Amino acid sequence: MIYDKIKELLSVIDNSSSELIIKDYTPILYFGELLNSKIATIGLNPSDKEYYDSEGKPYNRFLNKQDFQIDLWNEISNDEIIKIKTSFDYYFKHNPYKNWFNRLDDLLVDENYSYYFPFNNLVHFDIIPVATKDKWGRLSSLNKDLLISEFGSYLEYLISESNVEICILNGQSVVDNFMKIFNLPLHQAHFEEWDIITKKKLVRGYGYKAILKKKDKGILVLGFNHNIQSSFGVSKNLVTSIRKWIQKEINSFYEK
Repeated sequence: MIYDKIKELLSVIDNSSSELIIKDYTPILYFGELLNSKIATIGLNPSDKEYYDSEGKPYNRFLNKQDFQIDLWNEISNDEIIKIKTSFDYYFKHNPYKNWFNRLDDLLVDENYSYYFPFNNLVHFDIIPVATKDKWGRLSSLNKDLLISEFGSYLEYLISESNVEICILNGQSVVDNFMKIFNLPLHQAHFEEWDIITKKKLVRGYGYKAILKKKDKGILVLGFNHNIQSSFGVSKNLVTSIRKWIQKEINSFYEK
Protein backbone atom coordinates (compact mmCIF):
# COMPACT_ATOMS: atom_id res chain seq x y z
CA MET A 1 0.00 0.00 0.00
CA ILE A 2 1.17 3.49 -0.87
CA TYR A 3 0.22 4.71 2.61
CA ASP A 4 2.64 2.24 4.17
CA LYS A 5 5.37 3.39 1.79
CA ILE A 6 4.83 7.02 2.77
CA LYS A 7 5.00 6.07 6.44
CA GLU A 8 8.19 4.09 5.83
CA LEU A 9 9.79 7.01 3.99
CA LEU A 10 8.98 9.38 6.84
CA SER A 11 10.56 6.93 9.27
CA VAL A 12 13.70 6.72 7.14
CA ILE A 13 13.96 10.52 7.23
CA ASP A 14 13.52 10.53 11.01
CA ASN A 15 16.36 8.03 11.34
CA SER A 16 18.63 9.47 8.66
CA SER A 17 21.92 10.93 9.86
CA SER A 18 22.22 13.03 6.70
CA GLU A 19 22.49 16.77 7.22
CA LEU A 20 22.02 17.35 3.48
CA ILE A 21 18.26 16.90 3.28
CA ILE A 22 15.27 19.00 4.30
CA LYS A 23 13.56 17.11 7.12
CA ASP A 24 10.92 19.49 8.46
CA TYR A 25 8.73 19.30 5.34
CA THR A 26 7.23 16.12 3.95
CA PRO A 27 9.31 14.31 1.36
CA ILE A 28 7.56 14.16 -2.03
CA LEU A 29 7.14 10.57 -3.15
CA TYR A 30 5.47 11.64 -6.39
CA PHE A 31 3.71 14.58 -8.04
CA GLY A 32 0.25 14.11 -9.58
CA GLU A 33 -2.38 11.44 -10.01
CA LEU A 34 -0.39 8.23 -9.66
CA LEU A 35 -3.16 5.71 -10.33
CA ASN A 36 -4.38 7.55 -13.43
CA SER A 37 -0.98 7.85 -15.13
CA LYS A 38 0.69 5.66 -17.76
CA ILE A 39 3.65 8.00 -18.28
CA ALA A 40 6.08 9.35 -15.68
CA THR A 41 8.61 12.12 -16.14
CA ILE A 42 11.67 11.69 -13.96
CA GLY A 43 13.94 14.34 -12.44
CA LEU A 44 16.72 14.33 -9.87
CA ASN A 45 15.05 15.37 -6.63
CA PRO A 46 12.44 17.85 -5.41
CA SER A 47 13.48 21.49 -5.28
CA ASP A 48 13.42 23.45 -2.04
CA LYS A 49 11.26 25.87 -4.05
CA GLU A 50 8.44 23.36 -3.63
CA TYR A 51 8.31 24.43 0.01
CA TYR A 52 9.28 28.10 0.20
CA ASP A 53 10.58 31.03 -1.82
CA SER A 54 14.04 32.60 -1.66
CA GLU A 55 13.01 34.57 1.45
CA GLY A 56 11.69 31.50 3.25
CA LYS A 57 8.01 32.33 2.74
CA PRO A 58 6.06 29.04 2.44
CA TYR A 59 4.08 28.16 -0.68
CA ASN A 60 1.74 25.84 1.27
CA ARG A 61 2.01 23.09 -1.32
CA PHE A 62 3.20 20.49 1.16
CA LEU A 63 2.81 19.97 4.88
CA ASN A 64 5.46 20.30 7.53
CA LYS A 65 6.00 19.25 11.14
CA GLN A 66 4.64 22.54 12.42
CA ASP A 67 1.35 21.91 10.58
CA PHE A 68 0.97 18.65 12.49
CA GLN A 69 2.45 20.04 15.73
CA ILE A 70 4.99 17.23 15.96
CA ASP A 71 8.73 16.89 16.50
CA LEU A 72 9.20 13.60 14.66
CA TRP A 73 7.42 12.15 11.63
CA ASN A 74 6.67 8.88 13.43
CA GLU A 75 4.24 10.81 15.64
CA ILE A 76 1.72 11.41 12.86
CA SER A 77 -1.54 9.50 12.61
CA ASN A 78 -2.95 7.47 9.72
CA ASP A 79 -5.38 10.29 8.96
CA GLU A 80 -2.45 12.64 8.61
CA ILE A 81 -0.72 10.18 6.25
CA ILE A 82 -3.83 10.48 4.05
CA LYS A 83 -3.41 14.27 4.06
CA ILE A 84 0.19 13.87 2.92
CA LYS A 85 -0.82 11.52 0.10
CA THR A 86 -3.55 13.95 -0.95
CA SER A 87 -0.95 16.72 -1.27
CA PHE A 88 0.89 14.51 -3.78
CA ASP A 89 -2.25 13.55 -5.71
CA TYR A 90 -3.60 17.11 -5.98
CA TYR A 91 -0.28 18.84 -6.57
CA PHE A 92 -1.11 20.02 -10.08
CA LYS A 93 -4.47 21.36 -8.95
CA HIS A 94 -3.00 23.54 -6.21
CA ASN A 95 -0.31 26.10 -7.04
CA PRO A 96 2.23 23.82 -8.81
CA TYR A 97 5.75 25.00 -9.68
CA LYS A 98 4.72 25.73 -13.26
CA ASN A 99 7.97 27.39 -14.35
CA TRP A 100 9.61 23.99 -14.00
CA PHE A 101 6.88 21.49 -14.85
CA ASN A 102 5.38 23.25 -17.87
CA ARG A 103 8.50 22.59 -19.97
CA LEU A 104 8.09 18.84 -19.44
CA ASP A 105 4.33 18.96 -19.90
CA ASP A 106 4.85 20.64 -23.26
CA LEU A 107 6.72 17.57 -24.52
CA LEU A 108 3.67 15.33 -24.12
CA VAL A 109 0.47 17.38 -24.19
CA ASP A 110 0.10 17.00 -27.99
CA GLU A 111 -0.30 13.26 -27.37
CA ASN A 112 -3.03 13.95 -24.79
CA TYR A 113 -0.77 13.36 -21.79
CA SER A 114 -0.58 16.16 -19.24
CA TYR A 115 -0.14 16.86 -15.55
CA TYR A 116 -3.10 19.20 -15.78
CA PHE A 117 -6.88 19.15 -16.27
CA PRO A 118 -8.60 17.75 -18.28
CA PHE A 119 -6.05 14.91 -18.68
CA ASN A 120 -4.35 14.55 -15.27
CA ASN A 121 -2.64 11.42 -16.63
CA LEU A 122 1.03 12.37 -16.37
CA VAL A 123 2.89 11.86 -13.08
CA HIS A 124 6.36 12.94 -11.97
CA PHE A 125 8.91 10.91 -10.00
CA ASP A 126 12.41 11.79 -8.85
CA ILE A 127 15.60 9.77 -8.49
CA ILE A 128 15.24 10.45 -4.77
CA PRO A 129 12.05 11.82 -3.15
CA VAL A 130 13.76 14.23 -0.74
CA ALA A 131 14.83 17.83 -1.24
CA THR A 132 18.39 18.82 -0.39
CA LYS A 133 19.40 22.03 1.36
CA ASP A 134 21.92 22.73 -1.38
CA LYS A 135 21.31 22.16 -5.07
CA TRP A 136 22.02 18.63 -6.32
CA GLY A 137 24.73 19.83 -8.71
CA ARG A 138 26.72 21.30 -5.83
CA LEU A 139 26.84 18.07 -3.83
CA SER A 140 29.92 15.88 -3.95
CA SER A 141 29.76 12.60 -5.86
CA LEU A 142 30.10 10.75 -2.55
CA ASN A 143 27.14 12.56 -1.01
CA LYS A 144 25.01 11.97 -4.11
CA ASP A 145 25.80 8.24 -3.97
CA LEU A 146 24.97 8.12 -0.25
CA LEU A 147 21.58 9.74 -0.84
CA ILE A 148 20.78 7.42 -3.74
CA SER A 149 21.79 4.43 -1.62
CA GLU A 150 19.45 5.61 1.15
CA PHE A 151 16.47 6.73 -0.94
CA GLY A 152 16.81 5.29 -4.47
CA SER A 153 14.63 2.26 -3.72
CA TYR A 154 11.51 4.44 -3.69
CA LEU A 155 11.80 5.07 -7.43
CA GLU A 156 12.06 1.32 -7.98
CA TYR A 157 8.93 0.82 -5.89
CA LEU A 158 6.93 3.45 -7.77
CA ILE A 159 7.79 2.12 -11.21
CA SER A 160 7.22 -1.48 -10.18
CA GLU A 161 3.92 -1.01 -8.35
CA SER A 162 2.25 1.75 -10.38
CA ASN A 163 0.51 1.63 -13.76
CA VAL A 164 3.36 3.52 -15.41
CA GLU A 165 4.38 2.09 -18.79
CA ILE A 166 6.74 4.83 -20.04
CA CYS A 167 9.44 6.83 -18.24
CA ILE A 168 10.86 10.10 -19.61
CA LEU A 169 14.28 10.97 -18.15
CA ASN A 170 15.05 14.68 -18.05
CA GLY A 171 18.77 15.37 -18.45
CA GLN A 172 22.08 13.54 -18.37
CA SER A 173 22.33 13.32 -14.58
CA VAL A 174 18.91 11.69 -14.43
CA VAL A 175 19.90 9.25 -17.17
CA ASP A 176 23.14 8.34 -15.40
CA ASN A 177 21.51 7.82 -12.00
CA PHE A 178 18.57 5.89 -13.44
CA MET A 179 21.02 3.46 -15.05
CA LYS A 180 22.83 3.15 -11.71
CA ILE A 181 19.67 2.40 -9.70
CA PHE A 182 18.25 -0.14 -12.14
CA ASN A 183 21.56 -1.50 -13.43
CA LEU A 184 20.12 -0.89 -16.89
CA PRO A 185 22.21 0.10 -19.92
CA LEU A 186 20.44 2.60 -22.17
CA HIS A 187 21.08 2.73 -25.91
CA GLN A 188 22.61 6.10 -26.78
CA ALA A 189 21.96 7.82 -30.13
CA HIS A 190 23.40 11.11 -31.34
CA PHE A 191 20.90 13.58 -32.82
CA GLU A 192 22.71 16.31 -34.72
CA GLU A 193 19.68 18.61 -34.57
CA TRP A 194 19.95 18.51 -30.77
CA ASP A 195 23.55 19.79 -30.76
CA ILE A 196 24.10 23.08 -28.95
CA ILE A 197 26.86 25.22 -30.45
CA THR A 198 28.36 28.05 -28.43
CA LYS A 199 31.34 30.31 -29.05
CA LYS A 200 33.50 28.09 -26.86
CA LYS A 201 32.30 24.54 -27.43
CA LEU A 202 29.93 22.06 -28.99
CA VAL A 203 27.52 20.23 -26.68
CA ARG A 204 26.28 17.18 -28.53
CA GLY A 205 22.67 16.10 -28.18
CA TYR A 206 21.93 12.50 -27.24
CA GLY A 207 18.77 10.47 -26.86
CA TYR A 208 18.55 7.32 -24.75
CA LYS A 209 16.26 4.33 -24.98
CA ALA A 210 15.75 0.96 -23.27
CA ILE A 211 13.08 -1.46 -22.12
CA LEU A 212 13.00 -1.97 -18.35
CA LYS A 213 11.65 -5.36 -17.33
CA LYS A 214 9.55 -5.14 -14.18
CA LYS A 215 7.47 -8.10 -13.05
CA ASP A 216 5.33 -9.06 -16.04
CA LYS A 217 5.69 -5.81 -17.98
CA GLY A 218 8.17 -4.05 -20.18
CA ILE A 219 8.51 -0.32 -19.49
CA LEU A 220 9.74 2.00 -22.24
CA VAL A 221 12.51 4.28 -20.97
CA LEU A 222 13.35 7.39 -23.00
CA GLY A 223 15.80 10.11 -22.06
CA PHE A 224 17.78 13.05 -23.37
CA ASN A 225 21.01 14.61 -22.15
CA HIS A 226 19.88 18.24 -22.21
CA ASN A 227 18.01 19.54 -19.19
CA ILE A 228 14.79 20.79 -20.74
CA GLN A 229 14.39 23.55 -18.13
CA SER A 230 17.78 25.06 -18.90
CA SER A 231 17.84 28.38 -20.72
CA PHE A 232 21.40 27.70 -21.87
CA GLY A 233 21.10 26.91 -25.56
CA VAL A 234 17.84 24.96 -25.25
CA SER A 235 15.97 26.60 -28.13
CA LYS A 236 12.36 26.16 -29.19
CA ASN A 237 13.53 24.18 -32.23
CA LEU A 238 15.53 21.82 -30.03
CA VAL A 239 12.55 21.25 -27.72
CA THR A 240 10.29 20.67 -30.74
CA SER A 241 12.70 18.05 -32.08
CA ILE A 242 12.85 16.24 -28.72
CA ARG A 243 9.05 16.36 -28.54
CA LYS A 244 8.67 14.80 -32.00
CA TRP A 245 11.15 12.04 -31.12
CA ILE A 246 9.32 11.21 -27.89
CA GLN A 247 5.97 11.16 -29.67
CA LYS A 248 7.34 8.86 -32.38
CA GLU A 249 8.78 6.44 -29.81
CA ILE A 250 5.57 6.41 -27.74
CA ASN A 251 3.44 5.72 -30.81
CA SER A 252 5.79 2.92 -31.91
CA PHE A 253 5.71 1.39 -28.42
CA TYR A 254 1.93 1.24 -28.30
CA GLU A 255 1.63 -0.09 -31.86
CA LYS A 256 3.50 -3.29 -30.91
